[in-house]
Amino acid sequence: MSTQLKPLDAVWLMMESDDTPMHVGVLATLRKPRKAGEGYLEQWVAQMRESRDVVAPWNSRLVKRQGVSIAPRLVEEQDFDLDYHFRHTALPAPGGERELGVVVSRLHSQALDRHRPLWELHLIEGLEHERFAFYLKVHHALVDNVNAIPLLLSWFSESARTRGISPLWSRPINVAHPGNDQTPPVGEGMADLMESLGSIGKVYRGQQLIAREQRLGRASAQKDAHTRFDLFEDLLRSHYLFI
Repeated sequence: MSTQLKPLDAVWLMMESDDTPMHVGVLATLRKPRKAGEGYLEQWVAQMRESRDVVAPWNSRLVKRQGVSIAPRLVEEQDFDLDYHFRHTALPAPGGERELGVVVSRLHSQALDRHRPLWELHLIEGLEHERFAFYLKVHHALVDNVNAIPLLLSWFSESARTRGISPLWSRPINVAHPGNDQTPPVGEGMADLMESLGSIGKVYRGQQLIAREQRLGRASAQKDAHTRFDLFEDLLRSHYLFI
């Protein structure tokens, strides 16, 4: 069983470069329960890692297709390594916002490995005031039209008394059309292709503007750039949570 990405989602893979990784990053800071013991987070991490029920697309990696299609397929990773995707990190003292920002900046600046499923989840402990954080990094080709913030929030319960919540990687999200390896109908494929070509143009113009502002390096140019993003605001809205 494999899943073909929509051409529109494949655009994000095509436009990705070392300077412009196309992933979404979401950071959520939380506070420990009042009666949490010293090993609270370690026990929680161990409990989540016991769950090996990984579903698509969390267990899916990219495979290039032969032929004219620009959209790769997602296939199940047979040697899925949960420890690689779910990581436990501790901040250096004093565990303030600066230390958290340094760690998240480092994590977010690294592109996702295309030979593996395109996501990472980091539990970060050591924040001051008995806090900890989750940082989720997932490729835009996987989240499709789903905003990454609701994706992470859907994992949390509405009550502190709730127990036995399944890990994020056990919750499916709709990223593409499941099916066999057959080519989609011509009409559907052409519609997706035309939509993708328009999106490529929008993203390309946006990247050119970003590169121009980086070359200029002037505060006035950075201010003017906000209005120029209207050229492709419909495509990029709410996706660059960290840049």
